[in-house]
Amino acid sequence: SSVNRRLYGVASGTVGTMRTVGQVISMGIAMLVFAFYIGHVEITPDKYPHFLQSARLIFIIFAVMSGLGIMASMARGDIRNQQSSALPADHNIDIT
Repeated sequence: SSVNRRLYGVASGTVGTMRTVGQVISMGIAMLVFAFYIGHVEITPDKYPHFLQSARLIFIIFAVMSGLGIMASMARGDIRNQQSSALPADHNIDIT
């Protein structure tokens, strides 16, 4: 509802691209943390403590990033109501 009907394809492509970029960045962050804590070795039972420590850190990082995203969304406000209130009060469409 925030995009003009003729731009639905562009908006859909942009959303898909941003979703894929987010997935790539999150996998990059996770692999970076795993590489830092575990290194380039096979995960065997003796490496489980390092694996769990890195998984906890990854969850903390993503929880903080999610919190920042929520705060940014809340700071943005309600875009729909602002757009509809931007129309003049006498804005009537005559369909007859």
